[in-house]
Parts: sequence; structure tokens; C-alpha cells
Amino acid sequence: IFWHLPGSPAARPPTPASPTVRAMLFWCCDGGASKTAGTVESTTVIVAAPTASEAPAPKEPVEEKAPEPVPEAAPPAPTVPETPVEEPAPTPTGFCIVFKQGGEEKPFYFQRKPMGFKFLQSTPIVVTKVDAGSHAEALGVVPGMEVVSIGGEPVGSKPYKALWDQIVAGSATLSTS
Repeated sequence: IFWHLPGSPAARPPTPASPTVRAMLFWCCDGGASKTAGTVESTTVIVAAPTASEAPAPKEPVEEKAPEPVPEAAPPAPTVPETPVEEPAPTPTGFCIVFKQGGEEKPFYFQRKPMGFKFLQSTPIVVTKVDAGSHAEALGVVPGMEVVSIGGEPVGSKPYKALWDQIVAGSATLSTS
């Protein structure tokens, strides 16, 4: 089927709203049914433009609403850098003797005997010698350090014999190397 609008060189289907549609011409072949080759039938249909009374009523204007404002997205929460969780230091084990040197106190945890340091038999107990290659040397004990606590008990003004007994009792818990 071929659509043709009078006065229009283009082939297109008519639209009902188009007032210029006056006639439509349909052309069709007979598909070889006739004995004469190339026979073409045509039909003309006249379409009148609608009159004013038949014209559709104009549409009432539709009030266009402004689009709803889109709420702004909340800014992303600030990233808080993860604070690494520090593992608590393992609790040292062994027989603890706290030494003081230059006003600073430092605990030393002995794991085996012999401990490897010497001192005079008097108070205050001050290290006079550290045996080479000993456990005390490996821990960092040096001559001149003063004993301020033995096995968790402050030395205070205890007599030498009481302090010696604490050292002997604490070292008895250590393994022999």
C-alpha cells in the first residue's frame, strides 16, 4: 500500500489531526491473479477535513508543577583511622629483682640459676661483679646497680640476712642451666 497526500512529495500515512488530508489513493497489485501481467488496481478514498463542530475540544491547560527538590545527600561520615589495638605485653615470668642505677629503677626477671652476679654481704646490696656469659649479663645487669626490690618486696631497711634469705628462696624456684 502506498500513501500519498496531495501536494506532498513524501510518502507517509495521514494523521487525523492534519486538515490538509483531502484524498488518499490506494494502489495494489493483484498478486498475479489476473491474466494480464502488471495489472494494478487503484482505489481513491476522499477524506474531508473535520468541521469546527466535529473538531475535538481544546484541552485545558495543565498546570505544570516544579519538580520536587531532591534532598542533598548527606556528606559521607569522616573516616576515622583505625587505631591499632596494642596487645598487652606478656607478663614476664621468673624471679624478679629490681635494680636501681642513676636514679632509674628497672626490673630483671631471672629464669635460671646461677644468676651470675656478685655483691658484698652488706646493705645496701650493690652489684660488684657480673660473670661473663651469665644469665645476669644476658639480661643487662651491670656492676654498680643497687637492689631495691626482691621478689616483689621492697628492700627498705631490712637487714642483710633477711635480704639474702629472699634471694636464696627466689632462686630456688629457678631451673638450673
